[in-house]
Amino acid sequence: MTNCVGTDRSTSAHRSNPTGCAPRRKPKASSRPLSAEKSLSLNGPTATSAATTSPCEVRLLALELGGKRLIRGSIIDISRRKAAEARIRQLTRTYALLSEVNKAIVRESDTATLLQSICRIAVEQGGFRLAWVALASGDGSVRPAARSAVDSDTLGLIPRFIGESGPACPIIREALETSTYAIAPDLLNDPRAASWREAATTTGCRAMAAFPIIVNGRVRGTFNLYAESAAAFSDDERALLDELARDISFGLEVGERERARQRAETALRNSEERFREIAETIDDVFWVTDIRRTRFLYISPAFEKIWGRPLQDAHASTAVYLDAIHPDDLQKVRDAAAPDGDPAAYEVQYRIRRPDGAIRWILEKGYPTRDRSGAFSRVIGVARDITDFRELAEQLRHSQKLEALGHLAGGIAHDFNNILTALILQKKVARSAPNLPEEVRESLDEMRHAIDQATTLTRQLLLFSRRQTPQPRPLDLNESIRQLTRMLGRLIGEDIDLRLDLHPAPLPLRADPGMIDQVLVNLAVNARDAMPDGGTLHIKTDAIELSAPEAARTPGLSPGPYARLRIRDTGCGIEPELLEHIFDPFFTTKQPGEGTGLGLATVHSIVAQHHGHITVSSRPERGTTFTILLPLDKDPASGEPPATSAPEKTGMPSGSETVLLVEDDPKVRRLTERILRRYGYTVLSAENGRQALELWAAERDRIDLLLTDIVMPAGLSGTDLAQRIREDRPDLPVLFISGYDATHAGRNRQLDPGEHFLAKPFLPENLLQSVRRCLGRSAPGR
Repeated sequence: MTNCVGTDRSTSAHRSNPTGCAPRRKPKASSRPLSAEKSLSLNGPTATSAATTSPCEVRLLALELGGKRLIRGSIIDISRRKAAEARIRQLTRTYALLSEVNKAIVRESDTATLLQSICRIAVEQGGFRLAWVALASGDGSVRPAARSAVDSDTLGLIPRFIGESGPACPIIREALETSTYAIAPDLLNDPRAASWREAATTTGCRAMAAFPIIVNGRVRGTFNLYAESAAAFSDDERALLDELARDISFGLEVGERERARQRAETALRNSEERFREIAETIDDVFWVTDIRRTRFLYISPAFEKIWGRPLQDAHASTAVYLDAIHPDDLQKVRDAAAPDGDPAAYEVQYRIRRPDGAIRWILEKGYPTRDRSGAFSRVIGVARDITDFRELAEQLRHSQKLEALGHLAGGIAHDFNNILTALILQKKVARSAPNLPEEVRESLDEMRHAIDQATTLTRQLLLFSRRQTPQPRPLDLNESIRQLTRMLGRLIGEDIDLRLDLHPAPLPLRADPGMIDQVLVNLAVNARDAMPDGGTLHIKTDAIELSAPEAARTPGLSPGPYARLRIRDTGCGIEPELLEHIFDPFFTTKQPGEGTGLGLATVHSIVAQHHGHITVSSRPERGTTFTILLPLDKDPASGEPPATSAPEKTGMPSGSETVLLVEDDPKVRRLTERILRRYGYTVLSAENGRQALELWAAERDRIDLLLTDIVMPAGLSGTDLAQRIREDRPDLPVLFISGYDATHAGRNRQLDPGEHFLAKPFLPENLLQSVRRCLGRSAPGR
């Protein structure tokens, strides 16, 4: 006790308040009395011998000893924990400030707007009382370039920091002169603040810091911050704020560089020689023609690379340049380059056909220029090969479309899982009825088969929509293929020859084994359907190293080692106009009823979730090849496959506990309640979180388990409900159910101890086993 409250045991024994807890604020605790061998924890301030208070935690334990009732107590000083929590909150605000300021630096091109945005963010996001930027002039004076404060009185402090010939604030002057930050953590006692201390402290400013803004190696000003607490400028926060000042400096420096670049471009138009020096070092085609565009005055060497034709041919005639333009785009180019009336700047995109037959997309910009007399005399232009850019843009568009459809598919799967849960439970209840006619039993079994098909479809929807989270573990791609070979052989049939050409060395991945199997099965089924009369299915693996330029051309990939999986068939192939839709969800070339259109979309989604990439090449009657790149595990020895638990024994365990059931779907709620009651449980049902809280308030001492859906209406999700109830009783077990998987249903929230998850749709035995697992293996009284 001496360490916590500053008094010894003899002193505290004679005080009316022996715990040392300060009487000003009562600690929060449960109102229930302590019973034998029960414990209680309280939090509150503790008064010390130095007449100060310190946060503490009091723990009491009631004991029965020799027929006497004793209470054992302990006091724990939690001041360090509270201080650490406050420090974490402050650093979190500073990180948020740093993030928002960097966004502003990227977004804003105007210097004044940028600086004003930074000051506003510092006050609104960083929690500072006042923020302003002082820019230094050549004569040593400073001026406020931007400012923001919590109120007008605080904003009025700024003139006190500015003198006629320089900064009146020594702290700002120190930052300007030393090129490093200056801190005044206690304005009440800092002599540097003597001239404006009273005005600053009256507005709530207790600490100040000035950070130099250095542009191109020269101090241009300071970023000044005023806080209500000295804790705002801890060592960690100083480092972050100093980094923030460097980011501001960088943003201003980039702005100056951009303006300098624009001035340089203007100068380039007046100097053909300088133009040539730059043009010959870059990949774009720079050209200069007469105003009628009948001859090239200059064309850069990049013409040979992009057009695939000799440079001297272009010098001989502009026809070589124009003849390569795709016939469908030629008129568009003529109209843009030679409009009616005076020549004008233009921008046009078009296709060219190279001598080797390749089609390239070109973005061309032209700028007519005038001579000294003011008459138009030349056209200066640049042509850029944007083929790769357009391909990347198309991939991005496709990805965004898949993402939008994924959200829709995930929502559909979630709702459909609720319906399937009701069907499964209802079918199980009906099937267990005695003396059912045989034809009824057969009909119920057929219903079960249809339900299984629907369940498989919802799983595909969740995979496609990425609402089913991969469970990665170390695996060898070659070994996964070998283990699946026998099943693939049965799947594709005897008339198709399955050939494996696997890399001689292992190909270690960190991937979800089930999802990798799903990719192989889906592609094998796709190949089988393309070879109705038989053929060959060739599966090949190897390892490649992806360079930085290669990775840059493929969204989502980084340079490094990859496993390459190629699955090639000798089937009917795919028409060129269909290839661009091959991974679209619900797109299929099969007859109605023969496919869902989700197989290849699911493959695409799984590959993307594993940070890989998939491409397809095909020619009619020549077969199809799918190529998949998956990143190799760079440290395969660092992780071991997770241990698998023994499978649950099937059965229908019962119990006699009370379950609080919360489910917004009335069918699922009624059937779940019926099953639980049938096997001995008492069930209290609620259709949303608000009703559940009312039941909890009335029946809290009876409830042994919270069984709740996660996604619910009425503004209170299942996870929020569980958190509210477990604040009242932390040891209450919780079983979450949802049509999504545990990660996405809980919005990436990890399950806490005592929390469990059951995915919809589920069988009655799954439900009863999960409930029993939450409550303990043995039912009370059994």
